Amino acid sequence: MGLELPLILGTSSVFRREQMERLGIVFQAVSPDFDETPMLGESAPQTALRLAEGKARSLAGRFPEALIVGADQVA
Repeated sequence: MGLELPLILGTSSVFRREQMERLGIVFQAVSPDFDETPMLGESAPQTALRLAEGKARSLAGRFPEALIVGADQVA
């Protein structure tokens, strides 16, 4: 059996937590400390990707032995 890392969901979104719970995935939700201000000239897909990655990276130091998922959506 392989090494199982704890799963951290980097979000303060109740909706995202509920999605993971419905899938039956064991995880811990942690609010990331990351500035979510859009950058001038950035497209919606670029913003969503930058924010998702930034959220995950902001938690990496606190959870070095975990798999961290960051997500975002832009409307």
